Amino acid sequence: MISKFKSRQTAFLFALIISISGCSKQQFEEKDFNKIFDEQNVDGCFILYDLKNESTIKYNLEKCNTGFLPASTFKIAHTLIAMELGIIPDTSFTLKWDGTKRFADVWNKDHNLSSALKYSVVWYYEEIGKRVGNERMAEWLNKIEYGNKDVSGTYPYWLRGNLRITPNEQMDFVKKFYFEEPPFKKENIKTVKQILELEQTENYKLTAKTGWADFNGESIGWVIGYFETGDNTYLFVTNLTSTDTPKNFAALRLQITKEIFKELGLI
Repeated sequence: MISKFKSRQTAFLFALIISISGCSKQQFEEKDFNKIFDEQNVDGCFILYDLKNESTIKYNLEKCNTGFLPASTFKIAHTLIAMELGIIPDTSFTLKWDGTKRFADVWNKDHNLSSALKYSVVWYYEEIGKRVGNERMAEWLNKIEYGNKDVSGTYPYWLRGNLRITPNEQMDFVKKFYFEEPPFKKENIKTVKQILELEQTENYKLTAKTGWADFNGESIGWVIGYFETGDNTYLFVTNLTSTDTPKNFAALRLQITKEIFKELGLI
């Protein structure tokens, strides 16, 4: 009888420890950045993970758990998958422009991986996506647990199809990317990180990818990445949405992110 009791007691304590551990992983502090978003007439959410203190800040919890098209933030996963498959062998891998003039002037020329990722060249990644194929892409998205893993619908699925990812899931992906976790080769992740370096000053370095999609009358904007200071690193996800899109919507993605950084005393 005693041994059975001790066995039950041990099992209970073990379950309690697991339960507490699981809860601790979900802990975060809510912050109110409503004024920053409202001043720009956009809705949105924000997540920040403090690496040194292993703490998380979130704004707008409901939106943090809502799925959106990933837009060009998908190019991080897209690039790494294509590199793993050998479709993109290195940063000099070049595709010829087809002569069709598109939205951004900078897209209207030949591009290699470095320039295509830096300038979010849609036609380049449409071709890479076709070479990967939907079946292999879906297999990889399942492997890395990326969003809803759905590559069906209108192509390109990251801009017009059924692929969706929540800001919370974006943060999960940013953590895997920052910590250079498998299944991607570390050297491939380091290559992508170097291309995504946006700013470097005496006080900080910003490595990030932006995204913008217009879908069903709504503009969806993203900035995801990490922010390194002298003594700490912060992983972050910014999401913006608007049905009455401001003319400066593209610039607002980074502007709002930096305003939040300032409010938090990071810059």
